[in-house]
Amino acid sequence: MKKTWIGWSVLFLLVGLNVCLLVKKDSPITSYSFISEWDEVKIRDLEQIVSTKGKVTPADEYHIYFDERKGSFEQFLVDEEEFVQSGDPLFQYRTDDTDDITLQLQERMDQLEKEADSLEEFIEELEDILDEQEANEETNTGTKVALQTEIFQKQHELNVIEAEIDSLENQLLSLNGNETIITEQSPVDGIIRSINYSLTNPIMTIIVDEPVVKGNVQEADLDQLEKGMTVRVKLDNETTAEGTVTAVSPFPEEKEEKLMYPVTVQLNDVDDMELPFGKKVNMEIITATAPSVMSVHLSSVKNGKNQAFVWTMNGKGQAVKQPVTLGLETETYVAVADGLSENQLVVANPEKVQENKSPVLFPHTKIDPIFKKSTYKKKHWKYLVYGFLGTNRMP
Repeated sequence: MKKTWIGWSVLFLLVGLNVCLLVKKDSPITSYSFISEWDEVKIRDLEQIVSTKGKVTPADEYHIYFDERKGSFEQFLVDEEEFVQSGDPLFQYRTDDTDDITLQLQERMDQLEKEADSLEEFIEELEDILDEQEANEETNTGTKVALQTEIFQKQHELNVIEAEIDSLENQLLSLNGNETIITEQSPVDGIIRSINYSLTNPIMTIIVDEPVVKGNVQEADLDQLEKGMTVRVKLDNETTAEGTVTAVSPFPEEKEEKLMYPVTVQLNDVDDMELPFGKKVNMEIITATAPSVMSVHLSSVKNGKNQAFVWTMNGKGQAVKQPVTLGLETETYVAVADGLSENQLVVANPEKVQENKSPVLFPHTKIDPIFKKSTYKKKHWKYLVYGFLGTNRMP
């Protein structure tokens, strides 16, 4: 019973001392910093990303129209869901006034040839610019990719125009041979999605058998996006494909009472992957990169009035404020351009630092060497109590 009373007395005494030290205005305990975690400055590859969801869709779709001026409808030559190649016959007209139809076809072909010439010149200009950019080592990779994407798209447009010119040439040959049947040909490789058997336009829709991913981003992220940016497309838990932003629409769509902006991503090297149209995926659009830079966790940095800073420890075991110049910031890390060195340790929980040059106490600090029986002086007992308090305040 007596031992129990003594134990409780000691406990209450220590608690009372703790309370006194805490409330005492000039108590030295308030100047100690109890640091439990440290963050090491490391070299990392940093990326800023915009995350969103998307869906695998056809790269494009083409509407085929029935032109009554060419004659009356004769017959369809394909079925729905059938695969066609550029130049394959789709349907036929029957015409009586071959001279008038010949004139119309020739005018249309002349117009398309002018468009093709303009596109060829534009593509050549883009290729010259790309050659200059590739020769310049300082050119941003995103700029090169954007140029390559633009060239690819314009070349695709040119291919479609040239396919239509070929179709018109074949129709003219048929008319010049005194035939009354002319055939409409496919301008692209693709799949017949739908046929309108009532002959209302569009009479047929062809989807390009090439998958792209379409998604939406919020208005806050719109300014960060550009054509040519690299995208990681997570198809499932194990499979990731790489893609490129090919289009960012400036016109919003309303989704669940929010304005969202459509983004199109062209996938790279996915020939061996199963990508059914309609498949839902997750996308990470890489908006900025900083390879091989010194960095710390974002949570280790504090923002001062004029400059950001971190807490480090000097040779005296004190927490000292270290100004830093920051670089690229991600959700987890931030690049440090100046102020720190690789492998240096900074305080990971800066809110634990009481003040500049405050002594640092660690969890489970050994106090036995300091307090030996032969040196139990008054001030040592005071430190022992501080140590007890510090141990109890540690996380």
